[in-house]
Amino acid sequence: MVLLAGAGLLARSFAHAMSVDPGFRLGDDLVLSASIELAGDDGDTRRAALQDALLARVRALPGVTQAGLVNGFPLGKGQFANGMFIEMTRVEEITNREQFTFDAPQFKSRTGEAEFRAASTGYFEAMGIPLLGGRLFDESDAPGRPHVAVISRSLADRQWPGRDPIGRFIQFGNMDGDLTGLRIVGIVGDVRELSPESLPGPMVYVNARQRPAVTSSFSVIAAGPGMAAIAEPVRRIMRDLLPESPYELSTVSAGLDRAVGSRRFNLSLIGAFAAAALALAMLGVYGLVAYAVSQRAREMGIRVALGAEPASLVRLVLKRAAWLTLAGSAVGLGLTLLASGAIDGMLYGVTAFNPVVLASVAAIMLGAALAASWLPARRILKQAPGLALRDV
Repeated sequence: MVLLAGAGLLARSFAHAMSVDPGFRLGDDLVLSASIELAGDDGDTRRAALQDALLARVRALPGVTQAGLVNGFPLGKGQFANGMFIEMTRVEEITNREQFTFDAPQFKSRTGEAEFRAASTGYFEAMGIPLLGGRLFDESDAPGRPHVAVISRSLADRQWPGRDPIGRFIQFGNMDGDLTGLRIVGIVGDVRELSPESLPGPMVYVNARQRPAVTSSFSVIAAGPGMAAIAEPVRRIMRDLLPESPYELSTVSAGLDRAVGSRRFNLSLIGAFAAAALALAMLGVYGLVAYAVSQRAREMGIRVALGAEPASLVRLVLKRAAWLTLAGSAVGLGLTLLASGAIDGMLYGVTAFNPVVLASVAAIMLGAALAASWLPARRILKQAPGLALRDV
């Protein structure tokens, strides 16, 4: 009962986690995760040029409708950086380290906290992250142009409740060392970064072409029908452009599978133990009922000889097994509630005391016990009263 209830709770929890909208489109769109380490003062510039060339060639592949880059793929293995920023009254309000002080009286009421990502043109379209206001990055956001940022809805609601954040300026240079002010140009939907059950956090996306310092590790997402067919062409592109850079190919859905891997493992493990326990319980019930029926063979023969219907005797055996099973299930329910603390931390969207799961488990236990009891009990129907009374 305890193992079955644990497996049922984990299964229901897993179903809840898989039904959560992560904020982006799930599917077999291709994800190329790579790393480019370049030394020298112009390393960031050369890396940005290689990434632009990589994106251009991926976008030119047949079937690719959208492609974009991000330095921290959701539900993946990328960099997940976060920190504090300052809202500015004008884009040049903070231009050096001495001015960038969160404790300064003029900035205390204008500080905020958010995740920090660098994304390219086409990233939000490739991932299916909806635009809620303003605009996304476009080709006009070049390195020499004013730096722009796109923020998530949760950040807009937290930092500027009831106000429009489009056109406001923030300083988030402590994340990548670039103190160029950022102008907010768009608002996008929230994304669950770590796992389906993790709450979406406030997010600031900067343009990867304008802020390339944090893109040494990055992911390129290619969207379109039949993206599995471009895996080999993407490998050839990597061999041409970045022959010495490590990379990995996967899909967007694979990121979700990886994020729920531990939850799936726990469910599989407890489920296997529960199935084994149920099989052993059924075997034990079968053996006990078979023994009880054999011990009462002469009694059953006498009952039949005196006019009892064999079917009524079968019901008698099954009724006794049912009552014993219900008593055992009640004890198992108590043990399940006592053990709920051990599993509560692994649950999502369901509590350890879930009437639906517990009732379902009790029904399974009852059904299994009756099924195991039926096989030996039905021998009564085939038993001849004369043979049963032969030794009386």
